[in-house]
Amino acid sequence: MAERSRRSSGAWMAGLVLIALSMAFMPFTLEDTWIFLAIAREFPSQDGLRGATSLSWGMLAVLAQAVAGPSDATWVLKVFSATCWLLAGLCTLRAVTTVRPDVSALRIALVFGLMSPTIWSWSGMDTAWSMLWASACLWMLAVSRVGQHRRFPAELTLAALLGAAYLVRPEMLWVGPLWLLWVRSKVPAARWVWLCAVTLAMLAVSVWGYNGLTGSFTPTSSSKIGLPGVVTLISVAWFIVQAVPLAVSARGAPAPLRGDASQLWVVILAVVALRLAEHAVLGGIDHRPLAVLMPCLVMAWALIAPHRLSKAAAALLWVPMMVLYALNVDNARWYAQRTEAVHQQVVQSLAGLPGDLVVGTDEVGLVSYRFGISRVLDHHHLIGRGLSSLLDADVLVFTGNLRQADAMEAGFQAVQTYCFESRPTVYVRSVGMTPRAYCKTLYQR
Repeated sequence: MAERSRRSSGAWMAGLVLIALSMAFMPFTLEDTWIFLAIAREFPSQDGLRGATSLSWGMLAVLAQAVAGPSDATWVLKVFSATCWLLAGLCTLRAVTTVRPDVSALRIALVFGLMSPTIWSWSGMDTAWSMLWASACLWMLAVSRVGQHRRFPAELTLAALLGAAYLVRPEMLWVGPLWLLWVRSKVPAARWVWLCAVTLAMLAVSVWGYNGLTGSFTPTSSSKIGLPGVVTLISVAWFIVQAVPLAVSARGAPAPLRGDASQLWVVILAVVALRLAEHAVLGGIDHRPLAVLMPCLVMAWALIAPHRLSKAAAALLWVPMMVLYALNVDNARWYAQRTEAVHQQVVQSLAGLPGDLVVGTDEVGLVSYRFGISRVLDHHHLIGRGLSSLLDADVLVFTGNLRQADAMEAGFQAVQTYCFESRPTVYVRSVGMTPRAYCKTLYQR
C-alpha cells in the first residue's frame, strides 16, 4: 500500500512538472495548425480530409470545429495538443516505471519536459498526438514483456496501436511488422497468430478509412519529403543533439534489468536508428516527424541510467537540457510575435479587399482558414486545387518564394510589405533556421 501511494504521489508530481514546463509554449501556434483547421472546416466535402498529414488529427480538428466553431477552434485544438503531450509524458513514465520501478518519476518528467519537442505541446499540431501514440506503444510493450500480469491484453493493445499507425504517422507503419518478427520467438504460435490478425485487421481498417476520407491510399505526409540535403542533415542532427546529454549522463551501474528488459533497450534503439535512417534517406525536411521518437529516447535512457546520478553526471545532463529548453522558449516566443505582427496584418489587409478576389499564397494556413480553401490557392499544392499559375490569382501573398520580377511579369505590383525583424542568431529552431528578418509581400493586379 505504501509503495502504491508513493507511486501515485510521484505521478501527480510528474504531471504538475510537465504542465509547468509546457506553459511557456502556450502562445506558440504553427502555420500548419491552421491548415488542419482549414481542411476540417471544409469537411465533409468532395476532398474529405485530403491534405491532412495525420488523418486522425484531422478528425480531431473537425471535432474542434464542431465544439467551438471557427472563432475558438484554434484554442480548442491547442488544448487537445497540450493534453496529448501531457498524456504522452505520463505514458512514458508508466513505461519506464514498469521496467525500472526504482527510477524517480520526477527525473523522468524533467527529462521529458526539457526536451525540444515540448515546443509543440501547445502548438495545435499533430506532433503531440504522435508522441502519445509512441508512448502508449512503449507502455504496452513494457507491460507485455516485463509486467507480471495482463501480458496478453497488453500485446493485443500494442498490436492494435501499431496497426493504426497509418492514421497517426504513416511513415512508422513498418514498426508493426518489425515487432511481430521480434516477438515471434517469445510467444506461443497460437498467440502470435492472434497478434498478426489484430495488427493486419487494424491496418486494413486504417487504410480503408484513409482512402474513404481522403480519396487516396497515399499519405500526404509525403509532402514533407524532398531530396536529401543540408536541411535533412540539420533535422537529424537536431535529434542527435537531444541524445547527447542523455548518453553522457547514462554512464554508471544501472539496476539489474529483469525479464526481457535488456532486450527492450536494444529494440527501442533499433527503432530510433531505423527511423533516423529512413528520415535521412527519404530526405525528410521537417523536424516534427522525429518528435515521435522522443519517448523512445527517454525510455532507452531510463533503462540504462544509474539509480542515482553523480554530481558530474547530473551537471552534464541538466545544464545542456535547460539551455536547450530556454532556447526553445525564446524561439517559440519569437515565432508567436512574428505570427501576430505579420500574419495578422496580412489578414487585415485581405479582409479589406473585395470578397470575390482569389488569393495565391505560399503559406496557406492562416489565410485559407480565414478566407476558405475555395478562395485561396496554395503554391505548394498541399490543400485545395493549388496555385498552378500566378495568372490564376487576383492577389498574391508571398514570403521569399516569389521574385518580384516574376510577379510583375504576371501583371502584379507590390502593394505592401510586412516585416518582422528578429535578433541575429545561429540557433537552429525546432522548425528550421531562424532568419534575420521575416517578411510577407502583398501583390495586386
